[in-house]
Amino acid sequence: MTSSNQPFEFEDVLDALMLEESKPSYAALLRWSERYPQYRQELADFFATWAVQAERPQDVALDEEKLVDMGVRYALEILRRQGRVAPTSSIEPLLQPFDQLVLTAIYLLRGEAWSANIVDKVSEMSGTRVRFGAVFSSLQRLTDRRLVSVRSVHLKTQAEGGRRRYFVVTRPGEHALAQAKETSKVVAAFLADFA
Repeated sequence: MTSSNQPFEFEDVLDALMLEESKPSYAALLRWSERYPQYRQELADFFATWAVQAERPQDVALDEEKLVDMGVRYALEILRRQGRVAPTSSIEPLLQPFDQLVLTAIYLLRGEAWSANIVDKVSEMSGTRVRFGAVFSSLQRLTDRRLVSVRSVHLKTQAEGGRRRYFVVTRPGEHALAQAKETSKVVAAFLADFA
C-alpha cells in the first residue's frame, strides 16, 4: 500500500484519522495537515464534508409512502407525455349506450372496421337495423374523444373507387371498453374474451 514517494496512501491516513478523532474540528484539521502536508487539500475537503455530515440530523424520518407515491406519479407523467398511458381526464366516466356498441363493433371487427361493416355489426349486436347517420355521428364522437383512430386507405379496384376509412380502437378506447363491459350486459356478452 505504500509507494516510494509517499509513505502512506490517503486511505491509510483517513483510517488512522478516524481511529483518533471523534469529531471534526479545526484544531484536528491543522494537526493532520502538519503530519501529512502532501494531503493538505484532501484533508481540508474531508473535514469539510465530515463537518457538514456531523451537523445533519441522524434520525431523519423518511416518509417512504410519500416517496413511492411521488415516484409513481413522476413515472406515470412521463408515460402520459410519451402517449403510453391515457390521461385520467381524457376519458369521461361512461359512454352513451350506442357509442358503447359502436366501439365494441370496431373492436370485434379487428382491422376490418369501415362504415358499412360497423353498421352491420352494430345492427347484429343490437338486434335492430341501425342507420348510417347514427353510426357516423357516433364515430365522430369516438374520434373526437380519441377512443378510435382512423386511417384512410386507397382502394385498388375501379369498382370500389376512392378511399375507405378504417377505424381502430386506441388505448384510451380499450379503457372505455373495459368500463363499458362492466356497465353494459349487451357489451359484456360480446366482449367475453376482452380483459
